[in-house]
Amino acid sequence: MPDILIVDDDAKIARIVARYLEQAGYAVRLALNGAEAVRIMQTTENDLLVLDVLLPDTTGLAVCRALRRDASAGSWATRPDIPVLMLSALGLTDDVVDGLRSGADDYMVKPFEPRELVERIRALLRRRPAGPPPQAIIGDLGLDRPARLAVCQNQPLELTRREFDLLAWLVGHPGCVFSRGQLLDDVWGEDYDGGDRAVDLCVLRLRNRLRAAGCRGVRIDTVRGSGYRLICLQEKQP
Repeated sequence: MPDILIVDDDAKIARIVARYLEQAGYAVRLALNGAEAVRIMQTTENDLLVLDVLLPDTTGLAVCRALRRDASAGSWATRPDIPVLMLSALGLTDDVVDGLRSGADDYMVKPFEPRELVERIRALLRRRPAGPPPQAIIGDLGLDRPARLAVCQNQPLELTRREFDLLAWLVGHPGCVFSRGQLLDDVWGEDYDGGDRAVDLCVLRLRNRLRAAGCRGVRIDTVRGSGYRLICLQEKQP
């Protein structure tokens, strides 16, 4: 289920949009200003941003630029390339152009038809990449997802199924911070009924295996109070 962040200081409009999106099967988060939106994107992963242009503390243009620029450094949980749909009462051509130039993928003028908004969001989400590429090379670590093979220094790593799944997930989201609960849902699966200590133990084993293999291009960091993230020194994908 895609997670959509709605940023609008008009709580009534935000609730209307949220209701239509929830009825369409999306999970929704709300933010009433730019600072709150940035905080949410820094700490939680989102799949699409619905962004008002006129906010009480900043502009949607500034928030969009910050997402495209700052999230690229890998310090935000939300990826920098998520689709952004701007909403605004400003409907002149120059306003639309400014929104698109700031990094938005689409622009709707208020008042709008909620059903059209939902369909535009569906279209934007359809254009997303289907997922991480089947092969990835990060520093001296190579990953082949279909073959379930990880290689470091030209030597295969002996990984359990869960260790490979966790490594593949982190490699597919470099720089993103994931809580233990998120990793349990995304890697172990929602049906897993064990404790989150399983994540800590799996991370510990992965670190030991990477260290023993001499991997220098990748590191799994602990983010105090938040979870884990993969730090890449160099990445290229075929």
